[in-house]
Amino acid sequence: MLKETDNKTEHVKIYSDIFKKNEDSLIIDIPIEYEILNNSDKDITGCSILMSENGKMLINLTDYYVYDLNNKGSHIIHKLDIPQKAKKNLIVHRSTMKISKKDVRKLFTGYKENSIDTIKLSQSSVFRKENRELMNLFNKNNDSIVVNLFNNNQLLTSFRKKITW
Repeated sequence: MLKETDNKTEHVKIYSDIFKKNEDSLIIDIPIEYEILNNSDKDITGCSILMSENGKMLINLTDYYVYDLNNKGSHIIHKLDIPQKAKKNLIVHRSTMKISKKDVRKLFTGYKENSIDTIKLSQSSVFRKENRELMNLFNKNNDSIVVNLFNNNQLLTSFRKKITW
């Protein structure tokens, strides 16, 4: 089973794209937390995690990254160990989401930030509640996550969920 959970540890961040200084938008990273519950009678030994942005698959490894909430130093690409009846929480960060500089300036009214380099904002769950209008704008996109779970290279199950920003 795959379900989105309320993340209280990761912070939303805004990054300037140093290669595209003249663009009118910046990158915003709104971490999403998912819980995977292994309710099968087999251990989960592998996974593939795919994301789509507005219906288009993100195929570059730099478009997003996923890691185990309890082991932040280890990015999950294919290896995932979840014993029977156990669960694991994953954090997904996406590096392709854009926000206009105008909207960034609006966000700054609530923070003491003046630089446009890397800005750490509030926790993901707090940010989502405080910025419903922006989240509703992101929700208009058809963004989704696909999680395939394996046992010894045999597909156990597959989940596709719309991302609710």
